[in-house]
Amino acid sequence: RLNASKGGGSPLASEVQAFMEPRFGADFSGVRVHTGGEAVQMNRQLGAQAFTHGSDVYFGAGKSPGNNELTAHELTHVVQQTGGQVRRSVIQRVGGDQSPAQSTAGFTGDVAGNLDILYKEAEVAQKELYEKVTKVAGETGGEAKLPSSLKGRERAMEKVMADYKGDASKLVDIARGSIVYNSYADLMGGIDICNKNLTLVREKNRFAEPTPAGYRDILLNVKLSNGHIAELQLHLTQILAVKSGAGHKIYEEVRKIEAAAQTADRALTSEERAKIEKLNAESKVLYDQALASAGG
Repeated sequence: RLNASKGGGSPLASEVQAFMEPRFGADFSGVRVHTGGEAVQMNRQLGAQAFTHGSDVYFGAGKSPGNNELTAHELTHVVQQTGGQVRRSVIQRVGGDQSPAQSTAGFTGDVAGNLDILYKEAEVAQKELYEKVTKVAGETGGEAKLPSSLKGRERAMEKVMADYKGDASKLVDIARGSIVYNSYADLMGGIDICNKNLTLVREKNRFAEPTPAGYRDILLNVKLSNGHIAELQLHLTQILAVKSGAGHKIYEEVRKIEAAAQTADRALTSEERAKIEKLNAESKVLYDQALASAGG
């Protein structure tokens, strides 16, 4: 059934094609979109929202192509599965974002090729980052948490397309690590040492400015000796306990409300906004208590 439907369907809408092509640096004129009953049934059998087979993208119930993360995700698979069959063009770079950016030396119009460059840099930078993170943690009473591998390549591509409009230089968490502290005082000592001993290009302190739900951490972007920018997060054990427990349940409730409005392509209702505010207030109490128990 899948092979029989291949090449059928309809072309990618011109406005979606115009939005996605410069960001992927690819020609999606050959992409075929399937949204009918057969596509819905196949997705239901797979338990998926959408899936890709070569240049054919099949959307499930209530899903359709647009300038959204799901479409970007599936077009990533088109690029991966068709290889050189999608022609490359110059990507569009969008400015105005004050976030740190990697050096674009050697970059071309090929997003996948630009990621190749970043991953090669990150392999080298990760070793240095791990050494520095381990040293800082040892000096400040924290516990270093070091992933065994770099950020997943597929997730990286999705993030570049959905969040950074095809600009791979904005991706600064391929190499990453974290330090977890048991007390607020130790965490503050950790940030002090990081400022003195690391080359920081950005500091995002969510203890100073918590999220609406009250979540707090510190995110640092660190430039390593080869020029690659990596990510270091500083956490409190007590905050993470809430995040993985009751705080996560509340977060999921908020996401469901927001997702329902987004799926229906509408603004939140006054009742939904009130519900979110109530949930965030409940979450904030939990995170405030966690911070207090850590001496903050």
